[in-house]
Amino acid sequence: MNLNILNELIEGKISVTPEIALLLESTLDIPAKFWMDCQSQYESDLTRIKELESIKVRVL
Repeated sequence: MNLNILNELIEGKISVTPEIALLLESTLDIPAKFWMDCQSQYESDLTRIKELESIKVRVL
């Protein structure tokens, strides 16, 4: 696995794509589905945070 890709993932500059998930799977022996599920959960959490911030702004 390219260390630049790993650094960009850690720094949040890129998302886990199916291709990256497969690279992680082959490098770390952790299923690609795990990485894709993590990405999906992260995106859901971000959406919820944005919604809560929007509600706060409207209340204030």
